[in-house]
Amino acid sequence: MKRIGIVSGFGAAAGARLFSLLVKQCQMNGARSDYDFPEVFLHNVRSRAMDQNGIANIETLKGDLATAVLDLEQLSAELILIACNSAHVLHGWLQDQCRARILDMVGLAIDAAAGATKIGVLSSRSTKLSGLYSRAIEARGIVAITTTDEQQRFVDETIERAISGTNPSSDRHELAGLVKTMVRAGAEAVILGCTELPLTGIQSAYCIDPSQVMVEEALRL
Repeated sequence: MKRIGIVSGFGAAAGARLFSLLVKQCQMNGARSDYDFPEVFLHNVRSRAMDQNGIANIETLKGDLATAVLDLEQLSAELILIACNSAHVLHGWLQDQCRARILDMVGLAIDAAAGATKIGVLSSRSTKLSGLYSRAIEARGIVAITTTDEQQRFVDETIERAISGTNPSSDRHELAGLVKTMVRAGAEAVILGCTELPLTGIQSAYCIDPSQVMVEEALRL
């Protein structure tokens, strides 16, 4: 069983949730004793690189992520999971910095929507503006459905509240409404492209949670 490193802190609650998902998936896979769970290193980075809009300073993010993955590699992590969608804009560059395999959250999330001809994406503002998901989706000949300016403002505010753990139940209901809007526009799946969004408790059969997908892949390897 491979040693797993988790890069957290972008934000902290999302990283803690990723670890929790990993434990729960092990249990679902039949783990019954302490020895049945993988060795996991959770590195919570104190970073000023991100805010509710996503990436605030790309150079700070590069430095913080490079340090984090090298620290985890020093601890003998063989697989690294980054608990942040936006940070995956640096996935290729970051993979070149270390020997450990860094799972591609974006690619895995799109894989989970196999067969879809249209995919909706709810994400941070910086992830949307970078085209991180939309470009990868469209490269596969799939139509990407993204937020309007008004919808994005709400998503940004929701992310900010999720970071501090202050989301009212109305956030969950309104996010569910956005998913329904995308489905009415033809989306056959909607990717929750920010690791804070599942913290609201949103539930929909159409939603793809990249953190969950990444955990499942990590335990298959």
